[in-house]
Amino acid sequence: MIEMNVLLIYPPFPLGEGMGKIIRSPPLSLMQLAAMIPDHQVEILDMNLNPYITIDELENKIKKFDLVGMSCMTSQIKIVLNLCRIAKRNGVTTIVGGFHPSLVPDFIKYPSIDYTVRGEGEYALKEFVEGVDTRDILGLSYKGNGNGGYHHNEPRPLIPDLDVLPYPRKDLLNYSKYHYLWVPADVIESSRGCPYDCSFCCVTKFYCRTYRVKSPLRVMKELTQVPKGTKLIFFVDDNFTLDPKRVDKICDLLIEYGFNKRLMFVCQSRVDFVTKNPELIKKMSKAGFLCFFLGFESLKQMSLDKMKKQISTHQARKAVKICHDNKILVFGAFIIGNIGETKEDTLQNIKHI
Repeated sequence: MIEMNVLLIYPPFPLGEGMGKIIRSPPLSLMQLAAMIPDHQVEILDMNLNPYITIDELENKIKKFDLVGMSCMTSQIKIVLNLCRIAKRNGVTTIVGGFHPSLVPDFIKYPSIDYTVRGEGEYALKEFVEGVDTRDILGLSYKGNGNGGYHHNEPRPLIPDLDVLPYPRKDLLNYSKYHYLWVPADVIESSRGCPYDCSFCCVTKFYCRTYRVKSPLRVMKELTQVPKGTKLIFFVDDNFTLDPKRVDKICDLLIEYGFNKRLMFVCQSRVDFVTKNPELIKKMSKAGFLCFFLGFESLKQMSLDKMKKQISTHQARKAVKICHDNKILVFGAFIIGNIGETKEDTLQNIKHI
């Protein structure tokens, strides 16, 4: 096996500088990918930390590598294509993964993109770097047919046991610039996917409405690896609280091992979980949970029903009260201009918010 020099790039989000003053999160997906290829030289470039890097600086860095890989969401298409062009004019192979190329497979059509990975990328990248024939790498798309066409290999099954994944390569990043509300922060993934089917959400398409978890003990082991000085952990799970029994066990361990004494926790949840489990919310507060990210989306029931959100406006208000009664902050997500909503509806939503 030939050792490769691999550069994994986290492209900047449009207007990301403003948001970065409030929240700047380390690119967990790239750290996880890096962990899959320990026998190769890997560097991570988080462009959100340096949005003013020049084209010349990028070019001088990229041309030193054999392979440039990056994750792409739809809002990042332009910058990703520009980065791929820089790589290609320097003879560097390009591979792109993430939500956009997974849900829009023909993204491979752009001349500057050599390969895309559809779905979970850990084992696809590992096989690619280790020299497995591209025709045999599940989930890989690549140019072919000799006439500007492209080929999509069969989809790769989702990883059944997340505990088998290696620990993310946190050593590849300088954590001094990552924070949530100016508090030194790190991110941990304890599950993937969500079985709900909200009409606006790409997560359900990407993970095919599945839900897989890491064991509570694995979650504790990952907490022991957070960088020194970290004060806050954001669980990036799409639906951290889906399984109340699992949440209860994680809370027990956070308290037993004393993590709640030195760390604060933030997670994404649903308002119906909060309203149905007030005692568990109380326990989560004791275990160190400081803030819930809740998807309210709208405070108009017609809009919620159209989105297949499966919650009510009454639950939304009750959930906020339960959180506040337990000293848990609420970070609310809303969608402005839902289908069927008028300008007056939008203004009324803002008033209720």
